[in-house]
Amino acid sequence: MQVYKYVGFDTTGRRITGELSATSSSHAEEILESRSVILLSIEGGGGQETVVSRPRLRLNLPKSSHRPVKTMDAAIILRNLAVMTENGVTLVDALDGVIDSIRNDEIKEKLSRVRADIVGGKSLSSALRSETGLFPSLVCDMARVAEDGGQLATALGGAATYLERVANLRRKIMNALLYPSIMAFIAFLTVAILVILILPNFNDIFIQMSVELPTSTKVLMATGTFMHDNFFLFLGLFAAGWFGIKRYIHTEVGSQVYSRTLLKIPVIGELVKKLSISRALQSISALISSNVSLIHALDHGARVAGNYVVSSGLLAAKDGVEQGSSLSEALLKSPVFPKVLTQMVVAGERTGKLSQMLHPVALAMEEEADSQLRALTSIIEPIIVVAMGVAVGFVTLAIVVPIFSIADNF
Repeated sequence: MQVYKYVGFDTTGRRITGELSATSSSHAEEILESRSVILLSIEGGGGQETVVSRPRLRLNLPKSSHRPVKTMDAAIILRNLAVMTENGVTLVDALDGVIDSIRNDEIKEKLSRVRADIVGGKSLSSALRSETGLFPSLVCDMARVAEDGGQLATALGGAATYLERVANLRRKIMNALLYPSIMAFIAFLTVAILVILILPNFNDIFIQMSVELPTSTKVLMATGTFMHDNFFLFLGLFAAGWFGIKRYIHTEVGSQVYSRTLLKIPVIGELVKKLSISRALQSISALISSNVSLIHALDHGARVAGNYVVSSGLLAAKDGVEQGSSLSEALLKSPVFPKVLTQMVVAGERTGKLSQMLHPVALAMEEEADSQLRALTSIIEPIIVVAMGVAVGFVTLAIVVPIFSIADNF
C-alpha cells in the first residue's frame, strides 16, 4: 500500500485536498470516485511521479435513448461543467470528464461532437447550437454572451440552476397529479368492466324471466351490449379521437383554442396561467442576468411559456419594446399579466435591476401555483372516490333491482 496525495473538489464545488492509502494510482482514483470526489490531480508517495487525471464524474444517466436529453440530465451535465471550469479545469478536459462518465451512448456521441468542434476552433455556443436536442437554446444564448465577457462558468451554473428549477417544477406537477390520475383510471376501468362485461351477462336471464326492467337498467343494458359487441370499433374510435385531438392541439388554431379554453376553467385556469408566466419569467431572468438582450429574452420566454395566450402576450410586449416602449408599459397592455408583475418590472427598470426583480416574482408565482395544485389535488381525490362509488352503486342497483323483482314473483 502506498500513500497518495490528491487535489479535487466535491459536488458542491469546494476545493479539497487530502491523502489516502491505495495499491496504485488507479485504485486511488476509484476510491475517490466512490466518495464523489471530482479529481484534479493525484501524486504518489515517496517522490513518485505525479499522475494528473482528467476529472472523473458519476452521472447516473440511462444507458441508451433516442429521445431529447431530459431536463434534469442536462442540468447535471451543465452543473458539473460549471464546477470544473470554475475550479480551473479547461473546457475540453471538463468535457472529457463528463463524456467518460456517461453511459448513454447518444448523449456521449453528441458531447463528443461538441468537444471535436471546440478543438477544431468553434466556440462552445456554436458547438452546442449545432447539436439539436442536447441543450435548450437558452443554454446556447447564455454561453454565447458569457464567452464574450469571460464568465462561462457563471453562465453554465445559471443555466443549470434554471433547468433544475424547471425539472423540479415538472416533477412536483407529475407527483401531484399521479394519485388522482390513477384513481380516475381505476374508476373508469371499474365502471367499464361492469357495463361492458358484467351487465350483458344478466340480459338473457332477465329476458327469460320476463322481468320488467327499470329505464336505467334498460339504458345500461343496451349500452353495455352495444359496446360489448362493438368493442374494437369503440377502441379504434377512442384511439383515433385521442390522437386527432393531440394533433389538433399542436396546430396553431388548435393551440389557440386549447390555451384560451384552459385559462377559462375555474381554478385550473389561474393555476395554468401562473405556471406559464413563472416558467417564462425564470428563463427571461436567467438570460437578462447573463447580459442577453431583453428582446431576445422575451422571445425565448414566449417559446417556453407553454400557453398560447401567455406567449402571445410576451411577443406583443417584445414588439412594444422594439418600438421604443418600456417593458412595464408593454406588459400593461396585456390583461394576462398580473399587476404585481408590472409593478416589479417598473421598480426593476428604475433601479436597473430588472433580472433581480423578475426572479423573485417568478419564484413567488411558482410557490403560489404549487400550493394551489396541492389544495386542488386534495379536493379532487375525495371527489373521484365519491364519483366512483356513485357510479358503481348505480350500476349495481341496475342489476340488483330486477333481481329483487324476480325474487318477489316467487
